[in-house]
Amino acid sequence: MKKRVKRQRFYKFKLSGGFSAAIETAKFISKLANLYKKNKLIRDLSVQIVSPVKSHDFLEEIKRIFYWVQKNVRYVRDIVGVETLQIPLVTLPPNYGDIGIGAGDCDDQVLLLASMLLSIGVRNMYARIVTYSAQDKEYKHIYLIVVQGGKVYSLDPIAKDKPFGYEVKYYSKQDIKI
Repeated sequence: MKKRVKRQRFYKFKLSGGFSAAIETAKFISKLANLYKKNKLIRDLSVQIVSPVKSHDFLEEIKRIFYWVQKNVRYVRDIVGVETLQIPLVTLPPNYGDIGIGAGDCDDQVLLLASMLLSIGVRNMYARIVTYSAQDKEYKHIYLIVVQGGKVYSLDPIAKDKPFGYEVKYYSKQDIKI
C-alpha cells in the first residue's frame, strides 16, 4: 500500500521586509512554478484552455491563459501581518480539483499563471517586482513578463479591467527569471 504524502497548501513567510523580501518571494515562485508545471491538473486545464487556438499561435495561447486566470481568480489580500504563498491548486477555482478556492493575491496569481504557461512550453518568462515611487521602502507589486517573438508583454491578472499587455507605470523594477 502506498503511503499518501500530504502536500503543503500554503507557505508562510517570515520575511525581513524591504526589497530583499520580494526578491526572495519571486525566487520561490519560480521554484514552485517549475514544480507545478508538471502537475496533471495544471497541464490538462492549460491544454483545454488553449485547445481552440490555431497550432503554433503561441502568443494567442499566452493570451487565452492570461484572460482565463484574470476572469476566474478573484483578488484577495493575504492574512493581516502574514505573507503567504499558496500552491496553484489552491488558487484554482473550486470546480477544478478538490482544494481550489478561486482566489489569491498578486503573488498567488503569478504562481498559478506561470505554472500554467510553463506547462504548455512558454519559456521566456520573468516575475517583475516593482515600486511606484521613490519613497517606497519595499517592492509593492509582482506580475509576469513574457518575451514572445522578440516583444515583451506584461501579464498582470489582478488588473481585472485591463487588457493583456497592460502595465502601470512604475518607479523601479527587478525581473526574476521563472
